[in-house]
Amino acid sequence: MTLSTVGRLVSASFERNFFTHVFIDEGAHAIEPECIIPITGLLDDRNENCGQLVIAGDPKQLGPILRSQFARNFGLETSILERLMNTIPEYQRCDTSGYNERYVTKLVRNYRSHDAIISVPRDLFYDGELEACGDRMILDSMLRWDHLAKRGFPIIFHSVFGADERESGSPSFFNRYVTCVTSNRDETYLKI
Repeated sequence: MTLSTVGRLVSASFERNFFTHVFIDEGAHAIEPECIIPITGLLDDRNENCGQLVIAGDPKQLGPILRSQFARNFGLETSILERLMNTIPEYQRCDTSGYNERYVTKLVRNYRSHDAIISVPRDLFYDGELEACGDRMILDSMLRWDHLAKRGFPIIFHSVFGADERESGSPSFFNRYVTCVTSNRDETYLKI
């Protein structure tokens, strides 16, 4: 179920702790009220058979997107995952031993990206711990590609100028020129 539909389980009068586990994926992106519904509606820690809550996500990536200044004023742009990790000592990183493994599991193996791609976030956000662990045959398959600016470095930077635009009522920006250039480049690469 998604956070937007889990309220149906609560309103369907399932007993609290009926579920042995409640998983919230992308907990660093979800707004806190969305997470509170399954936590308070499906779990009851006053019972010895309380279900297990698992919040998965990465507080170093995109957080909640809010359109309401009112919600921002009350701190809702901080996800429940980030709030818990910043305020509860058991969830915080210890300088000497990392995170308490009883409460936090930090995933550090990346199976989709070449090391050159993850090196910057590894150094800036992940304490140097992020590892490129994918199949070397796949990760290195494009290193000799003729269209790379630098052979052996599987990243292409392309400067694009244009104006950021925004539709009324939307928090998102777009750039028509970026879309056009990206589409043309994609067509070029697909022909190769």
